[in-house]
Amino acid sequence: MGLMDMIKRRAMNAVANAVGDAVGDVVEGALDQVIPSKKGQRVSSRSVSHSANKDDARESGEKVLRTRLEQIIADEWSGYELRKNVPASEMNAESGARTYSYGIYQDGIPKAMIMILDDRNLYKKREVLQAQRACGEMRVAYMNFMTYLPNREDYISERLKEKIR
Repeated sequence: MGLMDMIKRRAMNAVANAVGDAVGDVVEGALDQVIPSKKGQRVSSRSVSHSANKDDARESGEKVLRTRLEQIIADEWSGYELRKNVPASEMNAESGARTYSYGIYQDGIPKAMIMILDDRNLYKKREVLQAQRACGEMRVAYMNFMTYLPNREDYISERLKEKIR
């Protein structure tokens, strides 16, 4: 049974990655047609290698996500402080727990911890789960944001409103 579970899991991960890549390609292609380059010509992603596009998308996805998150906190959450790279030890997490990408505080009290993840399976890793578990034990909201997903402003805002009270 263990071998079949492993094969099934690998197949499901392969399908998920293929679907994610296909969706990314479609979105990227649509953006190429809509966003003109500096010279007034359309940008063609096909002239650059596929792996370079993925690296660029991952980097820009994280950059866009961080910018949106910081802007939403500044605009909608006055009275709250946003801290970057918060050590997991602040939540009394076990040694080896992953550092939080952001912490949202009110009057010095943690209200939410945010993890920005760029790998489809990172949320299952021990270091991330330890950090998440620590938040649960401290009764502090915890959220993952994946860089490869759209993370629109309205989605980020709604998740924050849902989790922070």
